[in-house]
Amino acid sequence: MNSEKGIAKRKLAFLKFFNRDRLIPLCILLVLCLFIGLINPVFFTWSTWQNILKQVSNVGIIALGAMFVVANGGLDFTAGDGVSLAGVLAAMTFVASGYSTAATIAVGVLAGTVMGAVNGLVVTRLRIQPFVATLAMMTVIKGVMLLLAEGTIIHLDIPEANFVQVGQGVIPIFGQGLPVPFVIFMFMTLLAAVLLHKTRFGQAVLALGGNEEAARLNGVKVEWYRFLVFAVAGTFTGVGAVITLARVGSIGITLGGTGLLMNVVAAAVIGGTSVSGGKCNVFGVVCGSFIIICISSMLTYLNIDANWRDVVKGIIILIALIIDVSAKYFAGVREAKAMARLKAEAHKDLAAQ
Repeated sequence: MNSEKGIAKRKLAFLKFFNRDRLIPLCILLVLCLFIGLINPVFFTWSTWQNILKQVSNVGIIALGAMFVVANGGLDFTAGDGVSLAGVLAAMTFVASGYSTAATIAVGVLAGTVMGAVNGLVVTRLRIQPFVATLAMMTVIKGVMLLLAEGTIIHLDIPEANFVQVGQGVIPIFGQGLPVPFVIFMFMTLLAAVLLHKTRFGQAVLALGGNEEAARLNGVKVEWYRFLVFAVAGTFTGVGAVITLARVGSIGITLGGTGLLMNVVAAAVIGGTSVSGGKCNVFGVVCGSFIIICISSMLTYLNIDANWRDVVKGIIILIALIIDVSAKYFAGVREAKAMARLKAEAHKDLAAQ
């Protein structure tokens, strides 16, 4: 009897985890991988996947930070250029500190957190819409970065430094190598899941995104949690910047910007984060990040012109937005029908009495 109850509980937990919001991006990813493998069997080799795991790490980490902002009902335009600025500051620290790994990581992550906190202060204290506030901050960040880097790309030029292993290192497991950036990505994924599901912060993020006024009436400190949302997103951006710098070995405006921002937003939205707020899931964002990187690989295998790749990604974002809006509309229709049915049954019961 106990064993049957245990099996039933595990089955229920499995079905609860792989609900529609998680299952859809997972199925899209699996079908995409199968299609790419048919185009080029090299895609299924471990060396190819080592490269994919490295590429997906920084996009996925930043997308997890963006997830909190989007689920909160906002949008952060500084994610792309924020990576460049945090990376530039980290690279300058790397040189100035005599190639200190700890100092470089600390400055990169701190820079991202500060940028996010400034975004949060502008949004909450000046009461400016996140869309406008982060768009303005994006321009400021880009200008500061160009001033610091003097319009050039900063190269580390120390391939044997310990810091480089953060982005290029490999942990030997089962005779194969698991990239260090991917291990960091998995840690940040776990952290995002804990923040979202096990803390008041996560509850407040979804409550504010779903209905800000209702959340305020229930005692949620709206301004405080909105500030925290941007600060947390900035921290994730800083971690992504550190991994990008360590993996590429250089940093500049070309490693951030709108290209990275589009990948991050696409990963979050494809992963099931509602652009109208109140809904997100960490597993979906991870799948969405893999989908974006796999699409880039597919376009490379198909010899699609680089300029058309952004067009394809833009179309994918648009489709994801249409699906999100449609799902919310039909959910509203179903809810209205259910309410109407309940009212009709209530009137029928009253009439019977």
